[in-house]
Order: sequence, then structure tokens, then C-alpha cells
Amino acid sequence: MKGRLPGMYAPCLLLGLGLGCTMANPEFDAMALAMSGDSSGEDEGRPEEESGESGEAESGSESESGSESESGSEEETSEGAPGDACPVGDATLVACYPFEQPNAAADGSGKGNHAQAQALGLSPSLWGSALDCESSEQVKVSDSASLDIDLDLTLAMWVRPDGVPEGAAVWLDNSGQYGMFFDVDDGFVAWVLTVGDGYQKAIVEHEHIPIGEWSHIAATYDGDHLRAYVNAQPRADEEVDAGLSDNGEPMAIGYNYPGGERCVGLIDGLQIYARVLGQDELAVLAQQP
Repeated sequence: MKGRLPGMYAPCLLLGLGLGCTMANPEFDAMALAMSGDSSGEDEGRPEEESGESGEAESGSESESGSESESGSEEETSEGAPGDACPVGDATLVACYPFEQPNAAADGSGKGNHAQAQALGLSPSLWGSALDCESSEQVKVSDSASLDIDLDLTLAMWVRPDGVPEGAAVWLDNSGQYGMFFDVDDGFVAWVLTVGDGYQKAIVEHEHIPIGEWSHIAATYDGDHLRAYVNAQPRADEEVDAGLSDNGEPMAIGYNYPGGERCVGLIDGLQIYARVLGQDELAVLAQQP
């Protein structure tokens, strides 16, 4: 399906989610703690866990110690991690936001795409906390080369819409390059802006994104097809015949930049990959506790 997005997104590419990662990524943990201003408590125990020198790690206990990372558990492979955790060891993961730490909007991918927020509101989710659309303001990420993906792309996140918006509730907007939103007329819309052909969209009807429930949504783009998934099930497939554009503007999480149309409900586990994830990989990301 081709054509321009609703009037609020055109003609200036107006269409339009960031926190600490899991203990599976020590470098990120240290950075996230520094951003939050808390260098006590967790820091004191972490070196012992990472080096596997604790008594529990040496005895092969089930604690989160070096034993799991050395054995190559599923959560630390390029196949991804279930829930809102950031996968470790996948160089194509360019942004990951689990939204688990207050006052920090850090990227857990290792690429440094940290978000800045005028206000960052958190609410309980399936895994801890999630970005609250109502209490968050201006959560955006500076433009970077790693986010300016020109071909293979996967967007994935958990969403829990609290209602149907009057217009469009934007979950992610990389300033016109790519994004996902919830629309009063169409439902879940994944879109890309392609050179020469304007906006191209894959649309999933409302019934597949229940109000008040958590759904895992994803979109993949390979230069030929834009596909949309809900809970790892394919729901839309549209032909695309051009590459992605690049406009050098920031990426907005939970709203569109600079239009400001915000999401409705909660967002968690936002991940962006510079490759096309297969359906089996999406199924791992879509696992609930």
C-alpha cells in the first residue's frame, strides 16, 4: 500500500520510545547507573558476579553469575531474549530500551543511542516497568548513523494501548524514516518513507491489538517487502520498491517529532535491528513470563 500518511504527517516528514538493560550487559549497567547517579549498592556486588568468583558461581548455583554467560544460555545469543531484555552478542541490534530504571533513558544495545526526556514516566509491566505514554514528555534520541538504516530493518516492541485514539497514537517515529503507530481508522500501522514513492504502509486491523492487553508488535523491511507481525504472527505484507530515506532528525519514542501526537497506554522492550529478523526470532521476543 502506497501513499502519504494522514495530513498531520505530511509534507515535512512529521510522523513520528529508553532505560537500563539487564545484568547480561555489564558495560551497559555501569553506564546506566552513572546516568542515574547511583553508584552504590548494585555496583558493589557486580564485579564478583561478572568474574564468576563468588561462591555461588563456583558451585554452579542458579544465581545470575558468570556460569550462565559461560555456558552460552539462549538469552545471550543473537537469537534475542524473551520479554523486554536486550539480547547480547548481536551486532545488528542498534537500539534497545527495556524501561527498567527511573531517571535514565539509556540504550542497552551498546551503540550509544541513549534517549533524552523532558519527563520519563514509568508504570508496571509484565517484566518490571514500561514507558507510560501519558506521563512521559519529549523522549527522543539524537540522530546517528546506526539509526539511519537504509535497507534491512526490524522494529519490535511490546505495547498495551489504553484506548483507541482520536487520531493517531505514535509508538515510534524516526522523523519520517520509519515507525509504528495506532490509528483510529486503520489500527496498527507500520510504515517506511522510501525515496521517490513517499510513505509506504502495512496495516493490521484493530482486532489484533486488544485494548488493555499486552501485544508484541514488529515490522520488518527488506527493500522489497514491508511486513507487520502481532505476537510473532504475520498480519500484513506490502510490496515496497525503493530504499529508506535519511533526513538527519532525531528519533522520537512514544510520540511523533515534531508533531507531538503521543501514544496511548504503555510501551516496553523497544528494539531496533539493522537486519530482518525471522519469524522464529520474533517468537522468542514475543514470549511472555
